[in-house]
Amino acid sequence: SSLTISANLLGAVAADALFKAMCKNKKVEFLNLYNNAIYHWEHPGTINSLATMLETNDTLTSLNMARNGFETSSAESIARALVVNRAVVNLDISSNPFGPKGAHAFGQMLLQNTTISDLSTNRC
Repeated sequence: SSLTISANLLGAVAADALFKAMCKNKKVEFLNLYNNAIYHWEHPGTINSLATMLETNDTLTSLNMARNGFETSSAESIARALVVNRAVVNLDISSNPFGPKGAHAFGQMLLQNTTISDLSTNRC
């Protein structure tokens, strides 16, 4: 099954609650959160909740987090969580301003995570 909440300006607080709920998810395989203004600096706990979800959820196989304002530190946290994740196959983190250091973190993650087969980082 899938859950699409794109272009709704969900924000960090609502996203934090969603990530916490997704830690227990056993149904949703595709989560589309494109363009929801999930900014790390707005609510620092949001990225921690996202990382925990990625570390614990073994059902989610496809995640679209494009255009959510993730900067370098957010990208590094997401990449660290994906090192242990063995469920996500498709990940779209396009149009997030995480720059070269964030891109490097994802590159290092791919050296350890062989499950991800499709990683989109356009315009980052």
